[in-house]
Amino acid sequence: MLQKLTPAELDLDFQLERVWQKFSPAHVHLCQLISQQNLETSLSQLVANYIKVELNTAQATKLPKLTLDLELEAQAIEQALMQLTKQSDTQALQTLQAQLVAQWFIYDAFLDKFTALLNKQTKVLAIRQSNSLVKGQHLFLQKLTSKLNQALGHEISFAPSLYSKLEQVQAQVQQALNANHKFSLPEIIQAQQVATYDYCVPENFNRSALFGIYTPAKQEQEASYTPGLLASNNTTIAIGANQLLQNPKLASELLQTLAQGNFTLQQAANSKTQDLAPEVTIACQANLVIMFNGENEEALLTLLATNIDKYLVQAVYKSSNNRFDLFTATRTPDREIFLQAYEQQVNSVVESAKAENEELELPEHIYKESAKPEKGYDRSKLFSHVNADQELWHEISYTQLNSLQKLNHNQSHLSSQEGAQDISQESSQESTQEAKINSISAKVVPAHIKIEKELTTKLEQALSQALPNSLYIVTKMLSLMSLLKEGENSIESATARSLIVQLLRYNETSNRIFWAVDKIAYYLRLSQGNYHKLQTILAQEANLRSTEYESLLNFVLDGYQTIYTNEMKVGMVNGLAFLDTNEIGKEDFGTAIRISCLAHNEAGQTLDVDSEIELAGGLARRANIISTTYIKSLFTDNIDFSASILTEQLYDPTDGDSASVASFMALASALSQLPVKQGIALTGSMDQFGNIQAVGGINQKIEAFYDICQARGLDRSQGVVIPAVNINNLCLRADIVTSIAQGDFHLFAADHVSQVFELLTDVPFATDKDDKTTLNDENDKYQSSYLDLTNAQTSLISAILQNLQADKSSRGSWLARLFA
Repeated sequence: MLQKLTPAELDLDFQLERVWQKFSPAHVHLCQLISQQNLETSLSQLVANYIKVELNTAQATKLPKLTLDLELEAQAIEQALMQLTKQSDTQALQTLQAQLVAQWFIYDAFLDKFTALLNKQTKVLAIRQSNSLVKGQHLFLQKLTSKLNQALGHEISFAPSLYSKLEQVQAQVQQALNANHKFSLPEIIQAQQVATYDYCVPENFNRSALFGIYTPAKQEQEASYTPGLLASNNTTIAIGANQLLQNPKLASELLQTLAQGNFTLQQAANSKTQDLAPEVTIACQANLVIMFNGENEEALLTLLATNIDKYLVQAVYKSSNNRFDLFTATRTPDREIFLQAYEQQVNSVVESAKAENEELELPEHIYKESAKPEKGYDRSKLFSHVNADQELWHEISYTQLNSLQKLNHNQSHLSSQEGAQDISQESSQESTQEAKINSISAKVVPAHIKIEKELTTKLEQALSQALPNSLYIVTKMLSLMSLLKEGENSIESATARSLIVQLLRYNETSNRIFWAVDKIAYYLRLSQGNYHKLQTILAQEANLRSTEYESLLNFVLDGYQTIYTNEMKVGMVNGLAFLDTNEIGKEDFGTAIRISCLAHNEAGQTLDVDSEIELAGGLARRANIISTTYIKSLFTDNIDFSASILTEQLYDPTDGDSASVASFMALASALSQLPVKQGIALTGSMDQFGNIQAVGGINQKIEAFYDICQARGLDRSQGVVIPAVNINNLCLRADIVTSIAQGDFHLFAADHVSQVFELLTDVPFATDKDDKTTLNDENDKYQSSYLDLTNAQTSLISAILQNLQADKSSRGSWLARLFA
């Protein structure tokens, strides 16, 4: 079913602010407590109170095997949050805070894999972690190592024990050098008398830090050796993947040494003195922790696979995402409430026109039963077909039944008043609006909007249902911000909510939060957690478009690239594409493209011009093949035609199937000679049955076409059609949502190409009068019509047959044309 999306479904800021209004004072107080934590305190409490260490009895110089366990109950955090707001429990609060912190540092069986590393079952542990939390991950492992040593009875930090080990190694190696004999592996192990765990993050990744420094004898100076970290037993060395990849030769040598369990003095000597170093073998029972991220993951995996047995390596991966129920829960009731309010507004316009002896002829198919206005409107069709002034979207949030609430949209007020806000009930005041229906303008004073009790109940239930999950998302954001904040900067709840919206837009999904930690850290550094500073930064970013995008936009606006936005054309459709920017610090963007088609009644093929000259790849070619085969499948008899499809003014190679629906529309228009509205752009993939499938870059594509239309002047007929399955990916700019709310721009969601055809041509896809079509069969090739079929004079099916037959008749035989 084709849907025209309401602004109530699209305004993310509005939705988040409204659910915040549902927070009780206890909820807000809980958020305050969580935001007051800091990295050092949080990790100390987590390690001290919730990680259990079990050790076997230590034997002289040999460390016992250990077991680590996280003593946090596997309960749903959402339930724990709601329980805490009902009763005060200090211990439960501490446990909850520990759970929130643990999510960022303990994941994917982390403790089991770290235990295997310390127990020498593996040699390397690769940890995937965001750059902004690497410092915290190191701090967590240092505190964990200290707790292990305390369990052994050593009340010392890692540094003294590490230095003590290295001093003992140095003494033993010096003894071997003086005696001029080989130094065996067992002797080195026995030489280290300090049985402790150590965790070290070296400042530099170089040979001397790892293997030490060997200095040969000179005149009266004896040969000497200063040990490196690899000579220390039971020491975990932590190095970043980027450091390893910058010196792959040394990284390979490090990994091979860990696998072999020893190294020689030659490796500690420089290139000039290697030949002078004696054959002294030094034991290596150190471990390696590698911090990596998505950018260097592939190169790191190649390095590891080349230099060390895969069974000696374990990896910890983090999937940082959570479901977000708010928009999924409220979308349907919000839409229903908006449509009912819109219906009442239209009724006000109609009644006002009657009072002035004017008749407004509304389309018959917007009523529940055709030609029976007394039965009421089909609200969805009414909103889709009747373009009235809207501006209702701020007036559709309710906290009490049968009462219209206007939310306070002053975010700074919410951020300064940390507590649940009881929204004062305001009756809907009558306002003067200029209504435009079927080109008739009138000054209208709408009647008081009364929302059905059933709808307000649905919305209340939806908000209550989404509250636990929303509270969890907010508290998780506050917890993360407390770990990332610098100094004593305070954290405002409004900042947290604003960052949640930015995450949704950054990841282009409204039903799942993908925690882009480094992005959050970036905004926190610039804004220092202050809401007003953050809004200034976001506003500047919105205005800082890519120069490449600006060039393409100006190319269209200056007339060098032809994109029509307010006409009707045969065989031409505005498609949308997604492009990767080549500029540092600039986001990817969308662009409008014009797809054209010429068709002839001659047996042949559909020629993809772009593919023929290798400007388009295989996916684009497949899209045009699907368009052709689908159209042919609509007819019981074989229809012969040839066509050429082209992306006009395309000069760079592209690929993808997101223009499948646009290609179909261009071909269908060319075959039927039915003109297409140029004010509506399309994006979407399609299958062989005409079903519309998901595509990427939805928001950027919409923004690209909106910017063109807005620069030329919005005329209330323009918009974009997207796949219905992509609704959850909508996170639009505020100015676009405002234009949609004012009725100046429209957004449609479709799940079948038949709906798109009817929207763009105002002609039915098929009618009951059509024969020679497979659409009368029970199949998935056609869905319910967007238009009224009662008085339809033509359809796509009949137009194609008539046009092809007329074209064939006009040409006649070659002999007739010869003597004409």
